[in-house]
Amino acid sequence: MRSSVLLGTLGILGLTLLPGCPLLAVEAEIPEVCMTYTGIEIAGVGGATSLNTEFTLDDLGGLEELTNKLDATVHFVRAEVRARGVSDLAFVDRATLTIASGSPDSTLPELVAYDCDGTCLPDGLRLAIPATVERDALAYVESASLLVGVEFAGQMPEDDWSFDVDVCMKGTLSYALDPRDL
Repeated sequence: MRSSVLLGTLGILGLTLLPGCPLLAVEAEIPEVCMTYTGIEIAGVGGATSLNTEFTLDDLGGLEELTNKLDATVHFVRAEVRARGVSDLAFVDRATLTIASGSPDSTLPELVAYDCDGTCLPDGLRLAIPATVERDALAYVESASLLVGVEFAGQMPEDDWSFDVDVCMKGTLSYALDPRDL
């Protein structure tokens, strides 16, 4: 009896130590995570048909630390604009958000991450902007700082107004413990 338990234990240990067989493997979904930038002030620009502004997101909520320590995939999924000081966002015909690394040493290109062109459907003071495609955001997140450019096209308000922006992503995290690493 004792020798069969010992043989069984050795057999299980032998299987876990086979090359390419992880001792432990875990994968988890990262639900939608949004970083918010608030209080972007816009001076009234009567007669203007476009607006460009940019801001830097330096607080990524620890997401960059998780992606640096674990295998990860992260994708842009949507952005949302919430306005104040205007009656609605019906004046927006097109909205584009670009993302670049905020790191001065980065060589990552600026990319159009979110866009609605002729398909912008504001809901009062809110405007949801879909991701252009499920672009890989991992390298941008790992740079620990995002430079976000916002462009609106349409008949801009004559009065001062402001808005907040959510930049949203989702993905997966995975970790595998290889017995050879012990």
